[in-house]
Amino acid sequence: MAKMLGVNGGLTSIDLSRNQLCGLDAYGQGTYTAEGIIVIADALRVNGALTSVDVGWNDITGNVAQELATVVLSKPTLEIFCNIPIKKLRADSLSELDLSGKGVGVTGALVLANLLPVTGALTTLDLSFNDLKYEGISAVCKAIKSNKETKLASLNVSGNFIGPVGANAVVAMVAVTGGLTSIDLSRNQLCGIWTDNKGDPHGTYTTEGITAIITAIDDALHVNGGLTSLNLSDNQLCGLDRYGLGTYTADGITAIADALRVNGGLTSINLSENQLCGIWNDWTPPLWTGQHGTYTAEGITAIADALRVNGGLTMTNLLRNQLDVESAKMLAEVAKQRGISLCGIQRDQTTAKFYFNVLQPPDAILLASDLSQAIVTGALTKIE
Repeated sequence: MAKMLGVNGGLTSIDLSRNQLCGLDAYGQGTYTAEGIIVIADALRVNGALTSVDVGWNDITGNVAQELATVVLSKPTLEIFCNIPIKKLRADSLSELDLSGKGVGVTGALVLANLLPVTGALTTLDLSFNDLKYEGISAVCKAIKSNKETKLASLNVSGNFIGPVGANAVVAMVAVTGGLTSIDLSRNQLCGIWTDNKGDPHGTYTTEGITAIITAIDDALHVNGGLTSLNLSDNQLCGLDRYGLGTYTADGITAIADALRVNGGLTSINLSENQLCGIWNDWTPPLWTGQHGTYTAEGITAIADALRVNGGLTMTNLLRNQLDVESAKMLAEVAKQRGISLCGIQRDQTTAKFYFNVLQPPDAILLASDLSQAIVTGALTKIE
């Protein structure tokens, strides 16, 4: 294939995505090799006709990712790489860029990082579910940080396996990006543990990533002054994943609660699906078959105490944390006193969907609290 690319002058677009070019399958099984990508990169160097190349979802990392990115950036005729509109970014003609689930990967992130410093018009960037890992997110955040003209207000990097190291890179960027108002860090294994597609556990719990986020909430936000929305859902904040793997600790969520007590800048925070109470569900869609673990109210009580004194929050999302009825009622009482949503409903939201969310009776108590407050759900015209 590489030999064909080197001599074919008529081919303008090639899609090599989802092919295990580095020897690894979708589950990470196999032996990594860069041989295939290196010859592809060599072929791209001499091909002058291609305008679009896609090598997404091939787990290209490390030095070979950097080498391929360098080749891509050196090709003035290349307009699109891994769905990244290179030509438009160079022309600074985009205000919004949605690359969610496009297979950007580490290589694409490195390419994007070289283009972001010259994009003064971009206000919204969605990189969710692209397997950026800490390599890719670090490069992107460094690029945003270096752009003194950036107008970026919204950044979504959910579902990218960035881990604690990536969290630190995000925080360093947030600290100096004054226009950023919303950031989504959900589903990112910020605590260093995760379960693969086969259900096998990996990693070791650490509060490093959460400590970095706390810094963002407590210290960096005082410098930033603009961040109002933060999504930390499904990040194993208490050391347990959705399958009960790991060991429960309230350290992470207690630290977040402590920061919320003194921070008035955030108006929205999503802490859903974090096993805050040490319980996890045993279910196979669409059937829920029971709960496991030992219930503790330590983490959720800390959050309730923080909500009592926080003067800025209007929206929280605490659904799917396996609360008991008593904890749910406690939160509902606090929420009604403060006019706070507990289910992630924004005050201007007209439609709310909770279909197939595996909500339990305590979740219904949180939802009932929201629905009983006109200030919270007065704009709703439809709920599913």
